[in-house]
Amino acid sequence: MNVGRLPVWWFIIIGVASNLLAEMVLSQFGFSYDIFSEAFNLGKLLIDSGVFVGFFIVLSLAYFKISAHRNTSS
Repeated sequence: MNVGRLPVWWFIIIGVASNLLAEMVLSQFGFSYDIFSEAFNLGKLLIDSGVFVGFFIVLSLAYFKISAHRNTSS
């Protein structure tokens, strides 16, 4: 997998989507995070990072599979 081939907008989409998903998961379990009152919350940072890495891996694999399929079928 060549990460350098990924478009820049891919990282933006993954970052925004992973942050929104992490916020949704945290709110379902009653956790709240306010950046103004808790500037550095290690638990929230770990959850955000884990969700980002998971999204990145899954969506990157999908992107490369789709691009490989397009190249072989054309």
